[in-house]
Amino acid sequence: MVMGFFIVWLGWLSTAQAGNSGATLDYVTPAPEQAEAHRKAEYQRLADRLHYLVKKNNGKATRKIYLELAALGLPLSYADLLIGAQVHRANGNVQEAYLCLQQAARLSGTREVIDWLVAIDTQYGRVELAVENGMPRVLKPERVPILPDQKAAIELAQALIGESGTFEGFLPRGVYTLAEQRFELRSGRHTLELRLRHAD
Repeated sequence: MVMGFFIVWLGWLSTAQAGNSGATLDYVTPAPEQAEAHRKAEYQRLADRLHYLVKKNNGKATRKIYLELAALGLPLSYADLLIGAQVHRANGNVQEAYLCLQQAARLSGTREVIDWLVAIDTQYGRVELAVENGMPRVLKPERVPILPDQKAAIELAQALIGESGTFEGFLPRGVYTLAEQRFELRSGRHTLELRLRHAD
């Protein structure tokens, strides 16, 4: 009796497997109705990890996790926006830092955020720079700033101009040379546009 039952059971199992030989079960992708809850849970997981890394002063890992958090597309909390501003500032991307601070100010206009926005407005200027192909893709400040975040902003602009010939964003106020064209950048909300082309 036992042997007969075992043979029958194996036969049923083989039939079931044969009928589902082309089917695969997805244990990773959430069902459509669960997608939003899954994103929120992932946000919380990444946010907890992010705050832990900030406390550990792990800059490289903090940047990685913050970018993953922002890529979820969910509204960032005030604390996470401040971390994002710090991440972008460290990488020289003052424009993205400014956008994070503006969003944080809408959630909670604390003195810290307002002072930081004012500092950017007074210490930096907005630029749109472009160099035509065949011209030197070189941006040089007349004076290299001492502050690390300002140096990082210039280095980012130099790298992007070197790669694509264009840069849009913030630079520390001062005098610069772009492809041998000298210009002065002042603070404020006005955008300085400089597009260099070959003389006809």
